[in-house]
Amino acid sequence: MEEVVVVENPEVKLRQLFRSARVASLSMLLACLESKSRVTAFRYLKSVGYLTSFTHGNTYYSLTDIPAFDIHGLWFFKGIGFSRLGNLKPTVKNLVEKSETGLTHEELRDILKVRVHNALLELVKAQEIKREDIDKKYVYLSANATIAARQRDCRGHKPSAKFPTNIEAILILVEIIKDPTAAHEKISSRLKRKGHKIGVAVIHNLLEYHGLLKKSQDTTR
Repeated sequence: MEEVVVVENPEVKLRQLFRSARVASLSMLLACLESKSRVTAFRYLKSVGYLTSFTHGNTYYSLTDIPAFDIHGLWFFKGIGFSRLGNLKPTVKNLVEKSETGLTHEELRDILKVRVHNALLELVKAQEIKREDIDKKYVYLSANATIAARQRDCRGHKPSAKFPTNIEAILILVEIIKDPTAAHEKISSRLKRKGHKIGVAVIHNLLEYHGLLKKSQDTTR
């Protein structure tokens, strides 16, 4: 059995490490605690509250009060991804459930910045989400038949555009807060004048995904 090592002021040491590095690997934790024991590291890590990355093989850690989660409940630091929900599978399921149009693997990859084939297959096999061939693409939908039907219908009317980046999403939402009744074309023009080329369809996709279209004028008006 692995020996549990007692470390002087371990919580303070860990908080100092994360205050500086934001994200840490197991080797960094062991060095910080001056220990070779994984049991010791995780015991103290648990005492201060931590998250495990869903990227990089779940080998990075951060404290629960450090991430500034985006609109998808995600936080990326130097390419390392963390989710408000913890692991990849519940994160993928939540994204699919929340989507107005369902999501393809490519769309999920754009959001999560990692391949999610295995997570999707496991979720489909467990019947936690469903997969359908729509317009010659596999689309992942809610397991709830009513929600899936709505997603399927919306998918047929979805504008051809990618989701905005996190920074673009913030810029869009700031403009909407300033003028909630502004048409998407007006928001796009304002952003373009500020040096941000964000198309109308991208704005539409962001609002549609989060169910905010009813709060903003549609470009068809």
